[in-house]
Amino acid sequence: MTVRRPARLVAVGVAALAATVLLTACDDVKYTDDKPGDPKASAAGATVPNDPMAEQAAGSRCKSDEISATVQLKGAGSALLTIKNKSNHNCTLYGYAGFGGLRADNSADALTANRDAHPGPATLVTLKPDKAGYAGLKWSACDKSDASCHVLTGLQVTAPDETTPVTAEVLGTDGKPVSQLLVSAAGLTTGTLQKSNDKVLFN
Repeated sequence: MTVRRPARLVAVGVAALAATVLLTACDDVKYTDDKPGDPKASAAGATVPNDPMAEQAAGSRCKSDEISATVQLKGAGSALLTIKNKSNHNCTLYGYAGFGGLRADNSADALTANRDAHPGPATLVTLKPDKAGYAGLKWSACDKSDASCHVLTGLQVTAPDETTPVTAEVLGTDGKPVSQLLVSAAGLTTGTLQKSNDKVLFN
């Protein structure tokens, strides 16, 4: 005997199945749109996805040609990133800076840049001329002879929502330029950009 099901019940069943598939797909969505180890994603700065504040920041964001960057070592595997507004007008930072490595021959090193909401969520940082925003950096050192070790002679920094990097001045704990930085295969981890350097360093 053939059982006929009402068309409405069939439609409800199909809709429920589609909703289940959609929810399952959403579970796979990551917090950021980059993939660890992807040089393009690592080098690009990023705002926080689906955040209304990101739209407000986008219109006044600091462009690559308006900033300078300094990375100062604060201890083994720890550093402070400073992004300064060198333009003559206000601009904003919101989210995370991107990073790329430079080798001795000035070629790019595909350095992984991981992101950690430290010391807290992203906040809109408005920079007046000659003022700066800050973020913490951490990494694990490595043996120079290890094939997976990143032997860097410089770092490039990209402001949020920008794709063109600027070459950062890398300074040691003594304030003098650093000629070499050894970073393990895991790469760098950066925190959110903040208006103060208080508590931005990783412990």
